[in-house]
Amino acid sequence: SLNTTRRRHPLLSNHNAALLPQQVLFKALTLCSVIASNVGSHPLQLWDVCLPARSNPSENQGRDSSSTSDDDSENEVQIVDSDVDIAGPVLILRSETVGTVYISCPSDATRELGIVLPILGLLVKPHPDEYFAVEVLVRDQRDYLYRLRAINVQTQVYQTPALALVPLRLVSGWNQVQFDLRSVLFQVYGAKYRETLR
Repeated sequence: SLNTTRRRHPLLSNHNAALLPQQVLFKALTLCSVIASNVGSHPLQLWDVCLPARSNPSENQGRDSSSTSDDDSENEVQIVDSDVDIAGPVLILRSETVGTVYISCPSDATRELGIVLPILGLLVKPHPDEYFAVEVLVRDQRDYLYRLRAINVQTQVYQTPALALVPLRLVSGWNQVQFDLRSVLFQVYGAKYRETLR
């Protein structure tokens, strides 16, 4: 069985944590902005990387999570220098199952993004016949919280009181995904979008 306790990833930088004293990181943001990019020396500085812990905790100590051994080759987070189609570094996430390897922003669970812009843009390249999902936690105008998950194995919208699974169609190669959070929240729950929290 997999233990999914969090391990800090060596690609993350903790030295900027003191520069972010407020609990809401992007509340005043009114124009398009990027919270993850391949530009800069620490592209994941605001992100937490979750990898399954090994069954023997002593094996986790001192282990570089960006490299894998034969027995853990299906679970990794890695930044590679270049992709064939993109002139720059790319982030690779590999997992045995959906949800065991992921990145989450902000890295501090007590903080919120507070982004009021309703469009999430992603550039992703899934491997053929593999699952891909992106999940966003949003707040509506009545302070209710909803998780909106776009996933490429879903063929129709499925909802529970706090979670909506939305189909995500991806083709081979790079895909530019525009996730309209305001529209999805209103269509599924009849709720009015206020902000993105995680």
